[in-house]
Amino acid sequence: MNIQQVINKLPILEQYGVDINGWLNDFNRIMELYDINKPERKFTFLKECVEFELREELILLKEKNNVIPQLEEIKCVIENYLKYEDMDK
Repeated sequence: MNIQQVINKLPILEQYGVDINGWLNDFNRIMELYDINKPERKFTFLKECVEFELREELILLKEKNNVIPQLEEIKCVIENYLKYEDMDK
């Protein structure tokens, strides 16, 4: 597997606006396409799809629970982050 090829195919959250489900579906499709199944690897690639501040929030979630966050937890963090961003504007 060519890591750079996977990175180039990753969907960038910012391009999806508030369509988190669409972004997660596309992300999961890419993970399946490249046969990336391990949660740690998925989490690593997922962090490449989001901006720095959100990446830091996801890392904090992982460190707080000492496990890789489930997709539902990640979705909640993203939703909260996007709501906070909207309030900032």
